[in-house]
Amino acid sequence: MSVSSISGKASVLVSGLFVAVLLLWQLQQPEKSATTKPARHSQPAPPPREAKNPLAVAAVALPPPPPPASHKKQSVKLKKAVTIQKPSAQKKIKPIVKVKKPSLKQVAVRAAQKPAPRKLQARTVRVSITDHSPEAKEGRTLLRLLEHGSGPEIEIAWPDGSSARSSLYHLLRGCYGMRTALMDTSGALYVTDGGRNWRPDMDRFSGFVRQPSGALTFAENKEAEGIRRRHRLGSDTTIIRLFPRRVDAVLLGGLQSLLGERYQNAKIIHASYRQNGSRLFIDNISADGAIVQGRITFPAAQDRCG
Repeated sequence: MSVSSISGKASVLVSGLFVAVLLLWQLQQPEKSATTKPARHSQPAPPPREAKNPLAVAAVALPPPPPPASHKKQSVKLKKAVTIQKPSAQKKIKPIVKVKKPSLKQVAVRAAQKPAPRKLQARTVRVSITDHSPEAKEGRTLLRLLEHGSGPEIEIAWPDGSSARSSLYHLLRGCYGMRTALMDTSGALYVTDGGRNWRPDMDRFSGFVRQPSGALTFAENKEAEGIRRRHRLGSDTTIIRLFPRRVDAVLLGGLQSLLGERYQNAKIIHASYRQNGSRLFIDNISADGAIVQGRITFPAAQDRCG
């Protein structure tokens, strides 16, 4: 091999090494300038540009942060509270109450401390059929209220025996001014000694009209048949009884005196007629099922009205 060929190969090798060094220096030059070059101005760096490709952001999915520890505890407590308060649909729990039996000594002390029940004494209200008696004055007001639909419903029963009913009929008819009349379906009244469609004098007669039920006396049945024949009435008429105003006034005043405030609040008052010779009584009184102790007594009838 000649010297010229060797020197040519050595120059080619040196040129290749020089080119390689030059390329390596150019690759390291940006990193060095970026690391060694100081910042000349104190202006803040511009914000990073948003990525134009949204899929790049969606591709990085971070897991959600775990809930706080306080939320976990609260939800557990709420579940416990709901579980405790929710009643069971199958099992019913009844409270067990243990009652301690009192001793004989305690029972004796309680019996001594408890007041004895007060005995109710029967009271007799004696009424007088006059316009100046206290019962008549109070009863006239009650009668007006009763005629206008205010006040209790009052039912007064007759005796059970036929002889007792017959005796009471004659007493009320002859001494207390009771009148028997027939009323048709239109409300018209008919009596034995009156014309057709009898109109009672309301200054004399009471609007507290009685409608009897049950067996009637022979005398009252006979009077009712006479009224039907006189006025040619059918069997659809109703027997009623009317009393003078002052008789019903003292009756209502006597009931008010016995019942007191219970009279105004009562819905129905039951009572019974009793007769002892020429004496008339109202007893067996009850207001809405509660027994009223006492009775109403009327003055003895005169011999002329017996």
